[in-house]
Amino acid sequence: MEDYTETIEGYPINAIKRCVEKRQDCYIDKFIKLQGGVSFNGAAFLTGPLWFAYRLMWLESLIIILAGSICDSLVFAAELLIEPFTEPGSSAGLFIVVLVANRVVVACLADGLYWKYIKRKLDRIRENAPETREGASPYSYKKYICATSIMCALWAWAFREIGAYIAYGVGKAIASQLSYLLW
Repeated sequence: MEDYTETIEGYPINAIKRCVEKRQDCYIDKFIKLQGGVSFNGAAFLTGPLWFAYRLMWLESLIIILAGSICDSLVFAAELLIEPFTEPGSSAGLFIVVLVANRVVVACLADGLYWKYIKRKLDRIRENAPETREGASPYSYKKYICATSIMCALWAWAFREIGAYIAYGVGKAIASQLSYLLW
């Protein structure tokens, strides 16, 4: 029988562990520390939206892909606009700075967003759990699923790659329109 007495913000630790699935103790520590501020997630920094998709956070993954594609478009446009005035290849630094800044923001937000996702999931489980005997936890219901998925991460990677191609095309179009207007 699982013990549902230890909690974080009123959510039983054993239920949180069942939702997290992989690296449970690490995330329990992160969720406890999050009560005091921001956390940095190295995996989210390295993989960006793929980490969110792996954790089945589709909406967050999609938002990061779209935001990244918009940033990419603007950076490509800026690079194409300043290219005639700079040494060949010297504008690549702008892309790297924007990429790293984007990833740092994502990594700092990742654990907090994941904790909110887990809480929403546990709230839904509590609301939809079948009637439990008196004193039993609704989280003891065995059929709830909170998982991770490599397949979801692969889909997010494919969407990100498509977004990069679109971003390059949009950036090129923006740059050509701006150069037409400016020169």
